[in-house]
Amino acid sequence: MQTTKPETAQQRPTGARMALLMLLYFIKIGAFTFGSGWSIIAQMEREFVDERGWMTKSDLLELIAVGKSLPGIMVANITLLFGYQMAGVLGGICAAIGLKTAPVGYAPAGWKAKADDPKLAATQLESLTPGQAFRTRGYWHLFLGYGLFPTMYIICYPRFSVLISDAGYSLNAATIGVSIYSICNVIGRFGMGALIDKLGYRKVYTICGICSVASSVCLMFAHSLAMFYIAYVLLAVGFGATNCCHPVAVQETYGSKYAGGIFGICMLGYMIICTFISPKISSALVQATGSYTASMIYAIIACIIAVVFYTTIPQPKRRTLAEVAAEEKAAQEKAAQA
Repeated sequence: MQTTKPETAQQRPTGARMALLMLLYFIKIGAFTFGSGWSIIAQMEREFVDERGWMTKSDLLELIAVGKSLPGIMVANITLLFGYQMAGVLGGICAAIGLKTAPVGYAPAGWKAKADDPKLAATQLESLTPGQAFRTRGYWHLFLGYGLFPTMYIICYPRFSVLISDAGYSLNAATIGVSIYSICNVIGRFGMGALIDKLGYRKVYTICGICSVASSVCLMFAHSLAMFYIAYVLLAVGFGATNCCHPVAVQETYGSKYAGGIFGICMLGYMIICTFISPKISSALVQATGSYTASMIYAIIACIIAVVFYTTIPQPKRRTLAEVAAEEKAAQEKAAQA
């Protein structure tokens, strides 16, 4: 039986054609891949390493390592780097656009919104630009939420394997915990994401905070393998599902037209607080106390502060689309008269 031979690096397209292929391939990957960023990376490995032979597995692992070290969303970083390696700057842009592309404006047949639905009313409001959003108080609520909540993850998650080993359990037990975390992270995103549609992002974000705090407390007092695994589950559900809240919070507060750009400037909170400040505070606490307890207490405090700010995001003043149209028409008439 004959098998299809993967394309070699010499046979692969180049230039603009490769950039176009990057766009099409990542539209397909983004549209038909479910789960976390690792699911997308697995599809990239199957598509570009196993089937097409456009890069080796070691090359992909290097991209993953670099992508994880950069601030921002890991899979987006890896997609940009991959596209850049395949077709330069244009390839990186096309790959990123392809991964981001999703159906817009789809509504199931027979769907009708309620006349008093606040979500429907919100669609009739203007969208604020990133510059306008930056000047509102709500932006700083998002900034602190993006920066403080992940502190729980960066402090607690790396400690699991260490604490499990220190408690006398094998490395295999710690590895099973990582698998439990990954599975529950995906399940949590599905469940909490659906719950946002019913309860709203504020209540779901509060639930995420409760789960994350409970995880840290469970980890501090864990005296059995079951307690470690429960802490894994709570952190997976609590931290992972916050990523479902972010796009909803941004769109409900500022509108959908510039949501991507606003999400980007909100990530400055993650970069500044979570990447630079919190690790230094955590390290200093561990060195000063000789244990992880103080560091985890700091994570709990940071998480609570994040929930308080995130659930009290003030709604900025936004004109209705009818008001915007009327003002633009008046401005045009005034200009024509002049």
